[in-house]
Amino acid sequence: MARYVFGKAVKRVADRVSWVRHVVWLTETAFAWLIWLFLRLIGFRLAGACGRGIATFLGPRSAKNEKFRINIDLAFANSSASERDRILRGVWANGGDVFAEYPRLGKICDPAAGRLETELVGTAADVVAGGGPCVFVSAHLANWEICAAAVTRLGLPLTVVYTPAVNVYMDRLLGHWRRPLGFRLIAREDSVRPMIQELLGGRSIGLIVDQRVDNGLMLPFFGMPKATTVVPARLALKHQVPLVPIRCERLGDARFRVSLHPPVEPRENIPGGSEKAADMMIQVNALFENWIRSAPTDWFCSKRRWPRAARPGTGETGA
Repeated sequence: MARYVFGKAVKRVADRVSWVRHVVWLTETAFAWLIWLFLRLIGFRLAGACGRGIATFLGPRSAKNEKFRINIDLAFANSSASERDRILRGVWANGGDVFAEYPRLGKICDPAAGRLETELVGTAADVVAGGGPCVFVSAHLANWEICAAAVTRLGLPLTVVYTPAVNVYMDRLLGHWRRPLGFRLIAREDSVRPMIQELLGGRSIGLIVDQRVDNGLMLPFFGMPKATTVVPARLALKHQVPLVPIRCERLGDARFRVSLHPPVEPRENIPGGSEKAADMMIQVNALFENWIRSAPTDWFCSKRRWPRAARPGTGETGA
């Protein structure tokens, strides 16, 4: 955002000079807060339209647009160029919806508002009825923030692992919007020990795991190897808790369905713990892929998912 508010020159200075960086961060946060304040004063439909308008205007002009395009071209290589362009426009529109929904997350997830449906698929109902801790995994689909609210509404204490915003003031503001949803947050960096403590304390863990992880295992995703974290599966196996995938679907203007799916378990004849964890995450990746294919514009794929060698035109798909 700094590039749009101040220009590239000021952003370069902010990257090097601490006090300039904090001035830029404060200004960015104040600018976002004013937009969010306006969006809180208008209806959901108009707020969504404004968010989509902002995102579809600024997004294609941003550096992230190229990352979106590469991911979409790789994931939907068999689709026509016009279809991939349509998906890209829809992804930016969904991002605008997500932006517009932040100041009203509490309202969206309020049971009295009737904007959030929760579905328990198959044995997920037994998991919820048991009331014990789980490891929940999801992807950046629709408005992924809503997944955590659906879990807490079911009466399960939840701690979410997240990546803090680089802008510390924006991170605090986002935390303010998330607070009504009723879950705790822990920073992703060095989060394994805190996650274990939360599980031992009877709290479930929530993670978004569709992104590339530098130290992950190369597991298939859309037919290509993607560096995938196996931490969720290892936690589930070690502490004997269910690994439960969650999907968020957009149904209309600030209306959602969140579905909890049956726990993922290692398939038969998988020998050791490491192999079992890898097999579980292969299944999670396959589930995410199916969800994305069924609603591609819901997928906010803003970061590089696959090795650079997999980019179109390289002729390779390896690391």
